[in-house]
Amino acid sequence: MSTKRSWGRAAALLLALGLVAAACGDDGGSAKSSGSGTGTTGKTGSGSAAVTTTAAPQKGGSITVAMFSETRGLDPTIGSGSGTAGGTEMIALYDTITRWNPDTRKYELRTADTLTSSADSGEWTLKLKAGIKFRDGTAYDADAVKFNIDRYLSTVNTSTSRSWLVYVVGDAKNVTVVDPLTVKFTLKVPFAGFPSFLAHTPGMILSPAKIKALGDPTAADYKAKADAFNLKPEGAGAGPFEIVQWTKGESIVMKKSPTFYGGEVYLDEIKFVNLNSSDKGVDGLKTGTVNVAFLRTPPSVFNSKADKTLGGLDSFIQGGGMMLMNQGVKLTCAAGKPEPLCVGKPDGALSTTPNTADAKVRAAVAAALDPAVINTRVNDGKGLPNNALFDSNFSLNPGVAGVKPDAVAAKKFLDEAKAAGASGKIRVACTNQPERVALAQILDTQLKAAGFETAVRADIDTATQITEITSKRDFDLGCWGMSIPNDDTAILALVQNFWSASPTNRVGYSSPAWDAALNVALGAKDDAAKKAAYKTLAELWNKDVPSVIFETVIERVAFQNKVQGVYLTESSMFFLDKAWLQK
Repeated sequence: MSTKRSWGRAAALLLALGLVAAACGDDGGSAKSSGSGTGTTGKTGSGSAAVTTTAAPQKGGSITVAMFSETRGLDPTIGSGSGTAGGTEMIALYDTITRWNPDTRKYELRTADTLTSSADSGEWTLKLKAGIKFRDGTAYDADAVKFNIDRYLSTVNTSTSRSWLVYVVGDAKNVTVVDPLTVKFTLKVPFAGFPSFLAHTPGMILSPAKIKALGDPTAADYKAKADAFNLKPEGAGAGPFEIVQWTKGESIVMKKSPTFYGGEVYLDEIKFVNLNSSDKGVDGLKTGTVNVAFLRTPPSVFNSKADKTLGGLDSFIQGGGMMLMNQGVKLTCAAGKPEPLCVGKPDGALSTTPNTADAKVRAAVAAALDPAVINTRVNDGKGLPNNALFDSNFSLNPGVAGVKPDAVAAKKFLDEAKAAGASGKIRVACTNQPERVALAQILDTQLKAAGFETAVRADIDTATQITEITSKRDFDLGCWGMSIPNDDTAILALVQNFWSASPTNRVGYSSPAWDAALNVALGAKDDAAKKAAYKTLAELWNKDVPSVIFETVIERVAFQNKVQGVYLTESSMFFLDKAWLQK
């Protein structure tokens, strides 16, 4: 009989194994949500607030939250589900099954009652809290969980979590309903950090009735219905807030839910806005036009920390600033699309051959780029320059330094590549935000110093850049950002972006050694084993140079001091179910 580990039964065992069950509901006006802490605030911190207040939460009022970008949607199979791209908005609507507590570095239970695993982490059993209902009145139960996971696995969708589930769970048949509140997951690849899935978009459960009401996906009117649902999934969630209106390009407005399973919600309303600038977010906090702002650029983070009227919660993101390096990908051409690579080509498979497909060219780029100089020129010296896969801000940093910047070595690598037939040409594509324009300029200088013949552009918006890289695939170097959080989704970010068969591997990197190391990291049961696996991955990163990192990024949830009770989860997402305004 297999040995079982159980979360949610005995407190000592919970603490030992790193997943803590937290109480729900209210008692005498003090916040006791699942993982909400004590309704506190502070100047800086990592997860919940660092400075406590003895004031009782005050009810009512509304807040305006400036997000980093406008989400692609409120359906988790469409939205990215991160702090930068819709995750916080979706948490407000749907809640999650678990929650990562960055202060304790443990997973806590939200809609889950218990979560148990086999000794090898290959089988996980989830039992839900009883009595939870979606806002349409239907049951939040085991069938609903399976329906949602099946939806990720069985349909083509744009969620970044789909590659995680395909890699680790594999197939919908590996998810089975045991009883009305219990679901069993039999994993294709054992993963000791499986609770991290349930704190992300796979743990944002929607009412099956609402999804089924959209009808047959092959029907002519299905897309229109699905698009409307993506904008206004009314009644589909069990979270603390309900959608009121999403005005594209302006705001998403939500009102509190009177039926939230986690107790009273203090705020009446939340308005999420996109200011298209972290600097504008800081300005809005100071002028009072916004109450909470998601910041990602080093100057905006620095400026918010310097203001004593503002508090904030920080997440350190490895690989936050990087240059994707295209190693050649496989396209399927149809009627000359996607352009320009398929123009004049017959329908069918096409393997691309960008300049950076050459390993020596990639080595030359890695040696040519100097993160310290980039930080000085682009961030006024306020960033965290780094070119290693993991740095000292990562809790399980394996201590593997990145490739040493060396213009002489870069020229040597490029000369060797050219002697073997490389052109010495390289294309660089960045977006038109001021900081990206500055980055493109310094990249041009550093690459030319190594002997490259450059073609640099920084005149396209973010949407166009995403299309160029993810659909057209016609690039050598692309300004980008990978999000490797300081939690158990760190390994999933590497699966998502660089696993050989990942549907979101944008650079065509393929390495059996890398894939094997991913499996080892997923199965690691303690910090020592995880660190050893990360060491292998970091060494392979330096050897193969799949892309080039130039900075670690701080993602900061900044707020006015009167805003209380904001707390983080994984991937820089944050909860607002126990947020309140001190009047």
